[in-house]
Amino acid sequence: LNTTHELVRRRIARWLDAATFWNHQCDQLKAYLQEFGKLPKPDDKANDAWQLGNWLKNMRARLHAVPSKQLAQLREVHPLVSQRVEAWTTGNSTWMRTCKRLEMFIHQHKQLPARQSSGHEQLLYRWLARQGRQYELLPPEQAQHLANLSNLVADYLDVMRDSEYKWRSRLWELSSFVRQIGRRPQTKGATLSERGLAHWFGRQLKSSHKLSAKQFACLKSSDPLISSELRKHGTETVARNTSAHFHRRWRELSLFMHAHQRPPNTGSATTSEASLARWVRRQMRCVNALPAEAQHALLSIHPAVSGSIEGGSAAVARWTQSLASLRSFLAEHDRLPVVANGGTERSLARWLASQKRAVAAFSDQQLNELRCTHSLVRTKVEQWLDPLRGWRLKCKMLAAYMQEKGRLPSLLSFDRDEKPLHNWLASQGQAYKRGTLSSEQLLMMAHAHPLLSEKMKHWSSRAPSLPNNSSSVEQGATLGSADQN
Repeated sequence: LNTTHELVRRRIARWLDAATFWNHQCDQLKAYLQEFGKLPKPDDKANDAWQLGNWLKNMRARLHAVPSKQLAQLREVHPLVSQRVEAWTTGNSTWMRTCKRLEMFIHQHKQLPARQSSGHEQLLYRWLARQGRQYELLPPEQAQHLANLSNLVADYLDVMRDSEYKWRSRLWELSSFVRQIGRRPQTKGATLSERGLAHWFGRQLKSSHKLSAKQFACLKSSDPLISSELRKHGTETVARNTSAHFHRRWRELSLFMHAHQRPPNTGSATTSEASLARWVRRQMRCVNALPAEAQHALLSIHPAVSGSIEGGSAAVARWTQSLASLRSFLAEHDRLPVVANGGTERSLARWLASQKRAVAAFSDQQLNELRCTHSLVRTKVEQWLDPLRGWRLKCKMLAAYMQEKGRLPSLLSFDRDEKPLHNWLASQGQAYKRGTLSSEQLLMMAHAHPLLSEKMKHWSSRAPSLPNNSSSVEQGATLGSADQN
C-alpha cells in the first residue's frame, strides 16, 4: 500500500500519525481565518475551503471522541473557532431545539420515532435512544424536561432505566414459557429466546439469596415447576457449601486423576465424570475465595489440575485488569471506546465486544462488576442478556398505534410513518410461516391487541403445514381475548 500512490501514502501517514495530521489541520485553519476572517464551509469550493469545512463538520459529529487536550488546542486557533467549539460543548440550545422537534413529531404522529425509518425521523430516534442510555447522567433539569415532553417519552425512559420492570417482564416470559411448553427452558433450546430465558433463570437460581423478598415471592408463586426448581436448588446449594461435600469431591477428583492421568471432561458421556468436571470448573472460578487449606488440597492433587486452576485464576486476573482499564477510560471520556480510534481504545472496544459472546457464562459477581462499571455498560449488558428487547419495544409501538387508530397499519396510507410498522408486521407474518417465531413471541403478539390476534389467526389459516405454530396462535389468541374481556 505504501508504494501505490502519493495520495494513498498521505492517507496511511494520517492513520499512523493522527497527532501530526491534527496539528497540520489546525495550522491550515488558522491560516485560512487570518486570510479570510471567517470559518470555512463544506460547500465553499474556492481556495480548498471545503476540505477544512468538512473537517470542522466531522469534528462536531465525533466531538465525544476528541480528547480535551485537542479541544483546548482547537479553541486557541481563533476566537471564531473558540465560540463554535463552546457552542458544541455546551449544547443547551441545540438540546432544547431537538426536544422541541421531538415534541412536535409526537404531537403530529402520536408515536415515538421508529428505528426503521429515514431522514429526520431516524435522527430523532437516535437522539432519543442516546438520551435513554445516558438518562442517569443528564442534569436534573434536562431529565425532568425530557420526561415532561409526552407520556410516550416518559414510558420509554421508564423502560430504559427501570431494572425492576425488566425483571418482571422476564419473569412473565418465563412463566408463559413454562405454562405453554410444560418444562423449564433449556440452554441448548432450538430458539434464541428459549436459550436467553434459560440463562436468565439459571442466574436467578444462582443468586436467589441476593433477590429481594418481593422478587423471591414473585418467582416462587409464578408457577409450581419454578417453585420446585427453587427448592431443589436451595437443597443443592446447602449441600455444596458444606466442607464434607468438598472433601468428598476432592477424593473423587484425586482417584480420577490417578486412574486416568488427565482432568475430567465436561463433554464426557459418563455422568459422574461430567459432574466432577463441572465441580472443578466452579472451583477454578472462585479459587481466590476458597480457604487456604482447600486451595492447597486442590493444587496438590496433580500438576494438570494445578495448572488448570492457576490458568483459570490468571484469566480472571486478566479480566479484572481489562475491566479496570475500561472503568478508567469511561471515567475520563464518559463514552464507550471506539475501534476506529486505534491504540489502547481499540483494544478496549474489542475486549468489550468480546464480552457479548461470553456473558452467558459469567458468574453473578462478574455480571455485577460489569454492570457497576458505568450506566452505558449496564445498558449494553442488559441488551446482551435480553436479545428480544428491541422486538418487544416494536410490538409495544404497534399495539399503541392500533390502540390509537383502531386498525392495522397500511402500506397504502398517506401517513409515511405507517410503512415501517406495516413492514415489521409483514416480516412477523413471514417469520411465522417459516416457523421461526417462538411461543413467547406468539403469546406477546396475541395479548397485544384484538386486531393482532385476528391477524395471527389469518396467518394460521394460510399456513396449514405448521400445526405447532397454529395451535400456539389459537391458544395465544384465546388467552389474549380472555384477558382483554
